[in-house]
Amino acid sequence: MWGRAATAIGSPPAGRRWVHVVDRGADIFAFLTACRDQATDVLVRAVQDRRVRDDDDGVRTQLGPAIRARPAQATAPLTARPGHPERETTVAVSWTTLTLLPPARLVGHRAR
Repeated sequence: MWGRAATAIGSPPAGRRWVHVVDRGADIFAFLTACRDQATDVLVRAVQDRRVRDDDDGVRTQLGPAIRARPAQATAPLTARPGHPERETTVAVSWTTLTLLPPARLVGHRAR
């Protein structure tokens, strides 16, 4: 469903940038590939610890360790919602440029 939606939406007009903002339900390789094919960007709340290649040094690793290794660019306190047990934590946001590699089970898949 997600890949078909990205394909149906299509590519942005010249000089424009479209970003699909999706939850973990869209963390599907076919959707991410469709976004790349349509020249759109995607911001996804990742659920899969995907195989990636670091664009800075070319090292292959997993998504989780690659992100956690980056310094926090911003932090903010976060408290529980009303009606939930009282607790507090800090949310840290970091980012980097990575190349998503096809899942290992798609051995014959062509990464573009």
